Amino acid sequence: MQDVFFWVQKNIARIMLGVSPRCSSIYLFRKLDILTFPCLNIVSLMLFVHNFNNFHTNSCVREINTRYMKQFHRPVVILSCYQMGVYYSGIRIFNNLPSIISDLRKDKSRFRAALRSCLVLHSFYSIEEILEYFKNTN
Repeated sequence: MQDVFFWVQKNIARIMLGVSPRCSSIYLFRKLDILTFPCLNIVSLMLFVHNFNNFHTNSCVREINTRYMKQFHRPVVILSCYQMGVYYSGIRIFNNLPSIISDLRKDKSRFRAALRSCLVLHSFYSIEEILEYFKNTN
């Protein structure tokens, strides 16, 4: 279902700018300064994590000082339906955010602006592509 929405979004961007259907839509999203459908999902998921104050950091769970102590603690679960849910996947994606963005979690407006500008700049086509980029930037 998400692929259909993304396909429609790409076609609308092409029509708005009057380009051929064979033109790559990555540049169109940047030119129009809009987020792709997968990026919209990431923004809404990150705002959920940002607004939901029930997450514990790794420093609250363990006493050992590591480089991951400021990240949110992911619960140990085996069920894939739970791992694909909002709670678990939100923590996983939030922990993979570049430190430039995740350090702004105290200031909601700056966090949202930095996340949006990063996602508009790269115009990702899938959530896996977003995660791969975030892993490589950290």
